[in-house]
Amino acid sequence: MEKEDILIELANLEKIGATLLVIGYSLFVVGANIDVTEILEIDEDGPKATTVTLNGAEIVLIGYVVLWIVAEKRFIISQETNNETIYPYKKLAYSYILSILANSLRVQALGEIDVLSASGIVFA
Repeated sequence: MEKEDILIELANLEKIGATLLVIGYSLFVVGANIDVTEILEIDEDGPKATTVTLNGAEIVLIGYVVLWIVAEKRFIISQETNNETIYPYKKLAYSYILSILANSLRVQALGEIDVLSASGIVFA
């Protein structure tokens, strides 16, 4: 595969990762709206706010994994060309790793909150 094709593939993967972030964080907004309806006892038959928010966090996590893969591949390409721009790509990859770790913790915590909510234990 030619370098140009690889760079286009990476750009497309980056668009997918960013789209996953948008979708995931949009579900946070939906979860907050559901939370309001639950508090006001308007609709108790639909999906639970905690579940929707957890789903959003899982999608965000996948998005960050995709973006990390893109950053790592760009770093490798920069290394191969002995380009002086390799370090910003490594910093970017490291930042995505930190985001993955932070979001993994968020997914775990939201999963636990979702289980508590499903069992009737709620927070005020």
